Amino acid sequence: VATRRRSALSRACWSSLADRILQRTSVPVLIVRGSIPPSDLHWSPPLRRILVPLVGPALHCEGLSTLAEIGELTNGTQTLLRILPIETNSVGRGDREMTLKVNALAEAEDDLKRAGRSLSRPVTKIVFSNSRLEDVVCFETITNETDLIALAAHARSPLKRWLAPELSDYLLQYTDVPVLVFRPAPAK
Repeated sequence: VATRRRSALSRACWSSLADRILQRTSVPVLIVRGSIPPSDLHWSPPLRRILVPLVGPALHCEGLSTLAEIGELTNGTQTLLRILPIETNSVGRGDREMTLKVNALAEAEDDLKRAGRSLSRPVTKIVFSNSRLEDVVCFETITNETDLIALAAHARSPLKRWLAPELSDYLLQYTDVPVLVFRPAPAK
């Protein structure tokens, strides 16, 4: 589905075809920015570098297998990205000590290994940052020359998307890289 850049308020008041499809379907949806010049998916080979931020709802097995198939077709890589916050503690007289929670790091490594088992050529990356998630993902998209961002997102009303945007909402609004949106697997 091609879409164009619109403000969050505009998206909340007047839903586009892309918004309606994202809200009503359970199949993966590829969102491409309809821009001038138009997004070009014809380069050879396309979709070689896929960025998969592991934030928000988890990508289910079917989503990961779809990414593995894309990777097989293009001989590409899938970068699994996990973002962890850096905690700062006061040590004394204005000095700050940077600490990382060992449990959070071990959990992130386990998540990356588990997701990587389903992929053909996974690259795992942990980023430590206190920046907003969307800023870190956009930075990684640019620095890795990403061809596609793949992530899971819940179906939410336009009003909820405007009042409390998720990472997927931000990426659909501000990035020119195609975004492949999966619906999370239903809870058992």
